[in-house]
Amino acid sequence: TMMKRDTLTRTTTHMFFLGDTWSLMGDTLKLDFGVKQAFVSRDLTNSLPGAANPQLTTHDAATLPQAGINWRFAPQQQLFASVGTSFRTTPNYSLMDSFSTSTGAITTYATPDQKPERSVSLELGHRYQGDLFATSVSVFGTRYSDRQVSTKVLDDFGNSTTSYVNAGSVTSWGVEGEIGTRPLLGGFRPYVSAAYLKTKQREWDSYVS
Repeated sequence: TMMKRDTLTRTTTHMFFLGDTWSLMGDTLKLDFGVKQAFVSRDLTNSLPGAANPQLTTHDAATLPQAGINWRFAPQQQLFASVGTSFRTTPNYSLMDSFSTSTGAITTYATPDQKPERSVSLELGHRYQGDLFATSVSVFGTRYSDRQVSTKVLDDFGNSTTSYVNAGSVTSWGVEGEIGTRPLLGGFRPYVSAAYLKTKQREWDSYVS
């Protein structure tokens, strides 16, 4: 029987987190900070005949700090800011070859040597919480490195296949705002939000086919 995939994946994840919150100036200023250590191990077995890598073991680790600040400078107003980091391992289905169920040809080439995707995110904003309405306005941005993208590529024989590739550095930033009433108006609480987002690919790195 022709099969697209026949893969067994075992994923083991360990995470350790250490953090603290400081309250200063009569609880009007709060500082949050912490760090997470992540370990991800995967053991994969591809049982389909003709697979280039029937057995594969991967290990990824990342140290992810984060911090935030909230300053209530008036009874109904506050400023906030945060910075955080994250990472993403290569998806399981991109670590093993997959095949066409009609022709038996490879349709997705494995890319097991991909670097984990990493990102740093920043946010800065203002909140107002009055008796009649509440608002929030913030600007935010994220810088990705080793961005993982699924795309069509050509193999050595000129055939179009799918592979996960390293798209290099990507920046994303935007502005977001929202406003809503606090009391109910005829059984409803009106609320409106809007956001603007711009993303730019900064450079293209080579990938492993």
